[in-house]
Amino acid sequence: MLKGRAHYFHFFWIPVIPLRKELYVKCIDCHNTVAKENFPEDIKKAVQQEKIRRPIWHLIAPIFILYKLVSAILFFGSAYVEEVMQEAKYEEEKAAEAVRVEQRKEVFANDKQSIQLTPSFATDSISYTIKEEFQFSEYHLNTDQVALLSKIEDHKLLLLIDVKETGKLKGAEGCVLVSQIKNFLIQKYPKKYYDYFIALYENDNLKLLHTPAEAYKTEYKSPTPLYGFYANDWYYEKSEDVFKNKQEKLQLFADYGKKDEKIAAVDLVKEEKAWEKMRAKFRFSYSSRPANEERRGLYECKFTLETGNILPDELRRMFKRHDGNGPFLNWNFFYSKTKKSYARYEYATLDALTKKDEIDERLLPVYASPYWIPFYDDDTFSYAVDMLPGKKGHVGQIILVKPRMKPRYIAKNMTEFLKLFHDEKVPTSFEAWRN
Repeated sequence: MLKGRAHYFHFFWIPVIPLRKELYVKCIDCHNTVAKENFPEDIKKAVQQEKIRRPIWHLIAPIFILYKLVSAILFFGSAYVEEVMQEAKYEEEKAAEAVRVEQRKEVFANDKQSIQLTPSFATDSISYTIKEEFQFSEYHLNTDQVALLSKIEDHKLLLLIDVKETGKLKGAEGCVLVSQIKNFLIQKYPKKYYDYFIALYENDNLKLLHTPAEAYKTEYKSPTPLYGFYANDWYYEKSEDVFKNKQEKLQLFADYGKKDEKIAAVDLVKEEKAWEKMRAKFRFSYSSRPANEERRGLYECKFTLETGNILPDELRRMFKRHDGNGPFLNWNFFYSKTKKSYARYEYATLDALTKKDEIDERLLPVYASPYWIPFYDDDTFSYAVDMLPGKKGHVGQIILVKPRMKPRYIAKNMTEFLKLFHDEKVPTSFEAWRN
């Protein structure tokens, strides 16, 4: 009788990998066995005619493993091919973008050469209007020494400014100038909404870039951020409702505010004494030291360009007294808190903005304002300097702006607020900053 024995590599008693086969002949009568290598010729012929095969179920595991192996190879192979194709596409797009950048660079260079000290109304009405009506003298600049160029593409406005005088723009003064020119254009053309791309030069040296994506500080050697002006796929807000909402809010503040009111003189000695007396009592856990000038300039520049405001003098003095941790904000937290405060105003609809249960004529009838500049935040209560008060208010008055939706008048100026704070007559919650 011809018999066989198959060997396998097993995994938990499951035959996985077929190994060698053994064939032998077993005598029915004596039960002796003869191995394959000792088969006589007649038995070898019989073996060739009657082959012994492995049971089909023995092959299930190897077939399954082979299936998984082939699937893995196909999966990772296709993933690799896709990755290679994506990389090639990326490199192709990168090369195409590099070509477009070079084209934009060339166009920009031609525009840069077209800056003029005496722009014509016929060819550049915006630059002409700025030269004629903007008060450069307020920034200690000679109007005749300011060269300009403007261009409009769809909803984008490019403005290049070159001050042909050296040493006139120090610290954040360039940011203030750019911000005020931008505000001037917004007020001059109230029915036009643009994404502004502005570059400020001093004797042909780039000092400042300001784009819709970000406010860029000084010392840029390349005007790359301005190239978005020349890009056809630049995103801008096309909604007329959004634009209308912004214009209505601007008009609301123009109607109710007292921004042009002269700020009352401040007794600096009294303010300093009030600050020192308050600080001596509470001993907040920060050391008194002047703010780093480079960082101060950066934050002030961003604050001015993004909110359109100029830093109040009382806050400038406060930052010179400290720049550490505490409920009175340092430069870093001042910028972040101001940005959040401005965002509440920017994204609110006119109806939501003007919903107030109580009306205090010392404040604008709104729950958020770009002219409320925060200087104190203890996570529960927040106070701000109000640079655009209501009809019966005072420029520079101190108001409570948090909890939200309930802004209210606190003091006429910073000195009065510090005295009230010292006497614990204003809401506070600053235990985390006590020593």
